Amino acid sequence: MAQDVVFGQNQRGLSKDLNLLVIGTLDIMGAKRDGIGTAPLKKQNGIPTNLKYAIRTASQDALRDACDLFGMGWKNLKHAKKSYQSLLL
Repeated sequence: MAQDVVFGQNQRGLSKDLNLLVIGTLDIMGAKRDGIGTAPLKKQNGIPTNLKYAIRTASQDALRDACDLFGMGWKNLKHAKKSYQSLLL
């Protein structure tokens, strides 16, 4: 999954709070879907303190969003896991 990370102000731009925006592209057999994920950045003395976790959170949200656009559901993934495990046994 390719991803772009963008820093920006909240939706209205009125606050000094920063939000992290990740746009991830999921490519499955040539079909591509872009997912979007966001996470708030906490600052202390003007420096983001949770950058690593904000990137992880926003990236996971972007992946979930891209999977949803493919029409994948958690129920479908659960059955696929059982089928895969039966192949290993």
